[in-house]
Amino acid sequence: MLVKSKSDCTHYILFTKEPIAKLFGGVSVAIFWLAKGGVRSKLQTVCENEHEARREIARKTPQIVLQLALKTFLAKISLMTDKLQSTDGIVLHVLPFRDYDKILTLYTRDLGVIKVIIRKSLMSKISRGSIDPLTRAEFVLSAGKNDLFRCEDISLQNQNLKLREHLPRLQAACDMAYAITSSQMLHKPSSELYNLFISFLERLPLISDPEILLSSFYIKLLRHEGLLLITDFCSICRAPLSNSYLAKGERFCKEHAPNYALSFSKTEAEMIQILNFSRSFRELSAMELTRAFAMKIKDFFTMTLRDSSIFLDR
Repeated sequence: MLVKSKSDCTHYILFTKEPIAKLFGGVSVAIFWLAKGGVRSKLQTVCENEHEARREIARKTPQIVLQLALKTFLAKISLMTDKLQSTDGIVLHVLPFRDYDKILTLYTRDLGVIKVIIRKSLMSKISRGSIDPLTRAEFVLSAGKNDLFRCEDISLQNQNLKLREHLPRLQAACDMAYAITSSQMLHKPSSELYNLFISFLERLPLISDPEILLSSFYIKLLRHEGLLLITDFCSICRAPLSNSYLAKGERFCKEHAPNYALSFSKTEAEMIQILNFSRSFRELSAMELTRAFAMKIKDFFTMTLRDSSIFLDR
């Protein structure tokens, strides 16, 4: 008999008179249906388990994602907090960067002269024109690329607006700022020099002749850097001096003075000593300086820095 379908197979098994064929056919059909049913059951179980697992994952996914995001955020905050540092500083120079950002040169109490980039988003929180040279503020900084810091926050302390009301005062303040820029290396803090700079900026509006404070600042800055040694004797022959010549931060007689040395009278040498060691603002404000003498002090400062090879033309 030719079996063409499942019904023919069943009919053959039930109605055939051959015992072996009937037995073999029955066992085959039983195995076929049991196997088919087992596979179906297993597939159904697997599918149900997979759907349940997917539903469980779908239910937990928002919580998992939220927890991971929270952990990442807290980690970033912790990292930023560890690297943030706050310092008091004076703006020495402002350089526009790209369209709206700025790169500031600051002289700070704790870090010395540094470069800081300030983004547009932070600038928008500050009143227009407030981040100008000679502005004093508290800066919150984070480390950036190379020697460039990133400014994260600013708290203004003093914009020194009175300096801008009088051109000679403003010029003297700018000359002091340039003296800091040209003499101080990056990341070389000095609280003593910083306090001197702050003190002189605050007193500039109170003095009639700003050149006095500027000249005193030049001389004190040279002494701070160890570039000034003025005595009553020639640095070479030790002869007593009346009129003297200043060069390389020292006094010389006419015979031993370098060709580029600046000539100072005995009275002017005494005034230099007052500018150098005086701690009294009243004593300084009582002095009378000629324009020529103030220019010689400025030339002496610049020349001494250049001779010492620390002049920084930024």
